[in-house]
Amino acid sequence: LSAGQGGKVDQNYLFEHFSPQKGLSQGSGYAIASYNNFMWFGTQDGLNRFDGYTYKVYRTGENQAIRDNFIQCLLADSRGRFWVGTVRGIDLYNKDRDDFVAVSKAFAIPATHPVNNLAVRRLIEDREGMVWMMTDERGVYRFNPATGHIAGFLERDNSLVDITLAADGTVWITSDNDAYFYDAARACLQPVNLKKTLGLPTATIFRAVVGDAEGNIWVGTYEQG
Repeated sequence: LSAGQGGKVDQNYLFEHFSPQKGLSQGSGYAIASYNNFMWFGTQDGLNRFDGYTYKVYRTGENQAIRDNFIQCLLADSRGRFWVGTVRGIDLYNKDRDDFVAVSKAFAIPATHPVNNLAVRRLIEDREGMVWMMTDERGVYRFNPATGHIAGFLERDNSLVDITLAADGTVWITSDNDAYFYDAARACLQPVNLKKTLGLPTATIFRAVVGDAEGNIWVGTYEQG
């Protein structure tokens, strides 16, 4: 992990390298978030809370246990909640108790719902306060924390890659094979059919997606630009 303090790069930015030798629990940084005046780092071996000087590491099986040590994503939402996506579901942080509770218990999601045990790759919050949970194996879920309602999309698709919020508030998603946007009027994900639209080879694999401030949607590919 690197932060904007330390070794000089130019007149505007300084970088410092944070590693296991400096207290990080493991060397692979999968997720980074700022919450409750701390920096949080998700690794393959625990969740790290950093106060600028020292680390506190949260692991499964300990007093403040999280459900799995492999952390893939983090979300600090607009309501002051902190979500932790692992390879075995999602936990919610309780800052008063300094511990974690399974999202199913926090919001009374049925224990049998697949989101409780799936590997969660991305977490984002949209403008309506819905939390989108992108999984490695079963598509993506749109969750309403206020009502507990959860809706699944592309649940047979295990190739989802990225998710972003456009300038107009629309949720966009990429899979290996296409890009999708959430159609609020129809309550569904609409495919864009990018390969046909752009004349790309049928073997094109899509990767990252991001929306810019001007309302453009940028989609990265593997070897096709």
